[in-house]
Amino acid sequence: MKIANPMPHLRTAHCGRHIALGLLVGCLLPLGAQATQDPESVLTLYQTVDNNTELSCSDGVPQAGSDTTVRFYPREHDVCEGNKEEDDKIFKPHSIRIRNAPAATTFLLSDKIAFQRNCSKESDSNWIELETTRPRSSLEKMGLDKITDYRGYITNIGSDSNARSIGFKVVDFKGVIAQGTLSCIEIKTSAGATPGSK
Repeated sequence: MKIANPMPHLRTAHCGRHIALGLLVGCLLPLGAQATQDPESVLTLYQTVDNNTELSCSDGVPQAGSDTTVRFYPREHDVCEGNKEEDDKIFKPHSIRIRNAPAATTFLLSDKIAFQRNCSKESDSNWIELETTRPRSSLEKMGLDKITDYRGYITNIGSDSNARSIGFKVVDFKGVIAQGTLSCIEIKTSAGATPGSK
């Protein structure tokens, strides 16, 4: 005999866990801390393997006001796992999504890594510089080769959602980063922005 679940599963907004039968599972933050905590800022890259399958690789974005520079090298074996069916097994990003990025953050995307492990803006590279203009900016999922279709603010609707990008703009670029060639992402947060600023 099958018994119907008397209480539907609900997702909490703060800790991403399920509430079932009135029990909170796995959320250890006090309620006051949950109310003031900004959602995690995440950059995710996707590689299309075939028409129905994608590989993904994610990394965190530094918090607002941290005055930090981080670099992310998606094509390196110890960073992202590529297609095991291919000989080189290198992760080859086709599209990007960035959620909840802090204000006054710049993102440099390049298809070349410079001598000192910086993302290259040299003449032999293609690159895009983006910046955020508001707290919790989001770049919804789009092909890397489509970013330079925009001048100024990016207003696409995510290819995996009905959400529209908000708070991201193209500052400058050279060429087009072809799908599968993104090699370096450099993220710089400002010292001026503070968590929870409006």
